[in-house]
Amino acid sequence: MNSNLFHRFAPVIRSLSSAELAGAPSLYDKLTLAEEGNLRVCYAPFEHINPSARVVIVGITPGHTQMLNALIEARRQLDMGTTEAVVLKAAKATGAFSGAIRPNLTGLLDAVGIHQWLGIKSCSELFGSAADLVQTTSVLRNPVFVQGANYNGSPSMTENTFLQKQLTTHFAQDIAALPNALYVPLGDKVANALHVLAAEGWLQREQILDGLPHPSGANAERIAYFMGRKLRSELSPKTNPDKLDEARAGLMHRVKQLGQAISPTPTVAPLPPDDRATSIKPNTPSQTTTQTQIAMPIKIEEIEALLQARGYTLQSATLKKRAYQKGGQLPVYLNLTSKSGATSLVIHPEVQVETWRDKVSNMSVTTYHSSNMRLFPKRMHRGENPIPFGWGLTFESLQSVCLCLDHLENKARA
Repeated sequence: MNSNLFHRFAPVIRSLSSAELAGAPSLYDKLTLAEEGNLRVCYAPFEHINPSARVVIVGITPGHTQMLNALIEARRQLDMGTTEAVVLKAAKATGAFSGAIRPNLTGLLDAVGIHQWLGIKSCSELFGSAADLVQTTSVLRNPVFVQGANYNGSPSMTENTFLQKQLTTHFAQDIAALPNALYVPLGDKVANALHVLAAEGWLQREQILDGLPHPSGANAERIAYFMGRKLRSELSPKTNPDKLDEARAGLMHRVKQLGQAISPTPTVAPLPPDDRATSIKPNTPSQTTTQTQIAMPIKIEEIEALLQARGYTLQSATLKKRAYQKGGQLPVYLNLTSKSGATSLVIHPEVQVETWRDKVSNMSVTTYHSSNMRLFPKRMHRGENPIPFGWGLTFESLQSVCLCLDHLENKARA
């Protein structure tokens, strides 16, 4: 646990007035860590890391309420003369996912079987008798505010260089201290950030258990259906029960497969601080050939890293498919069921691939159908009902992937 920031700000916390502990503007001025444009990062005492944690619950960033609760508790502990370790542990416990979000969160974790994997009766114990099994944190550990309001994911933390540095400077400490834990992101934007970090080698993709509905009270109906507290017939049109059923089934299957502790993360040489936040470098593919398919197709992980490096963002994810999109372009899917790398990228059927496929060497094209590609149109295939379809692409080299993306992005030379 790096407590350098606490040493710096402990005297400030001791000196805060009652008005400042209630959120007076001068509080944020005194605790500012960094600023750029309309973005401000403030210090809050959330450095504590539980080294025995098996599950890491990851939010996006602490908000005003969490920040104030943690500061009030830190001040109380400091006034009592307790040790630094006790101050930070108490402040973290007080500010972590407090309020209505906590029962929603623990109920969702129970619904997919995390409590059984951990060997406890309910995940509500993670905030009580089983607190030694959990680490609560945020991908942006210190509170981020946009024009004074809580940060909600915009601008993108994986594309904005100012936020990228926050992501890899502080959250990376949690990953380094907990290399074998299971990471549960709350929300698509947090999941996307974790997958970007996995592509850079900070953790393994297998350690990311994404797909849970966000436990916010604003998500009450989806949470209730996910946990079996509301019938399908009672749902409003805004809730998609099929998507929730698919997510729940997939998550339950993944949790059952956990069984054993996740294998240690391979050692990755850290990049320099200024480069770590921006460098996403795919590995060099093997040149081994076989008789039945293109020579050692490029793997999904390499294609995903390239997509993210080119500005594609995660739109949705299941155990079998991840949808990415760049700006207003047509979405593409990563085919996670392809272990060999064949048909690893599926593009929209409206793409006129036949007009440029011959210009991309070492790429094969086939039609591909899957019920998991909900952003694609449907057509009749083998079953009784229409099913989404697209062009399944297999690549032999990263250069081929780049050329394909150039055509999709209308950047290819004639």
